Amino acid sequence: MQKLFLGICYLLCSQWLTAQQISGKVTDLNSGAAVASATVELSNIATTTTNASGDFIFRKIRSGDYRIRISSIGYKAVDTTVAAGSNLEFKLQRLNLFMQPVEVRAIQAGDKSPFTKTNLSKKEIEKLNLGQDIPFVLNQTPSAVVSSDAGTGIGYTGIRIRGTDATRINVTLNGIPYNDAESQGTFL
Repeated sequence: MQKLFLGICYLLCSQWLTAQQISGKVTDLNSGAAVASATVELSNIATTTTNASGDFIFRKIRSGDYRIRISSIGYKAVDTTVAAGSNLEFKLQRLNLFMQPVEVRAIQAGDKSPFTKTNLSKKEIEKLNLGQDIPFVLNQTPSAVVSSDAGTGIGYTGIRIRGTDATRINVTLNGIPYNDAESQGTFL
């Protein structure tokens, strides 16, 4: 039993003594600032990212030479060979990324457009407004169905046009879209 225990201790100690590490720092070539969240790959063995200070470390690496590749968005990737037990510094060169111009176009349904639409003037809204939520103001527009949990038109109300819920209804105020960007719902 004592020989088995000594054998296990020898194996553990030999692994600990032969294990090395590769560490380094990644900075910007021009400014010298740390490059955070850069991807560091070690010979298809392990992958890590740099911390906020640009530092990375691979622990318990056997001695020998390894290929290391460092990449980050907006920088030219570095691919080189390093030896275990090294403490390195890598300087990444910035890439100029040019995007093509984007043109955003929109149309608004006109009087002769093949879309069903209803425009309410300020006078019509003032006439229909009895202190209830906005869906109840729109209650008399064609194909609109309005609901209220309490039945009073105050509180949790909803609107459907031709059976379509509010996430599929485009609401504009003075020509500006009012729908929520994330859920496409209209919260009035």
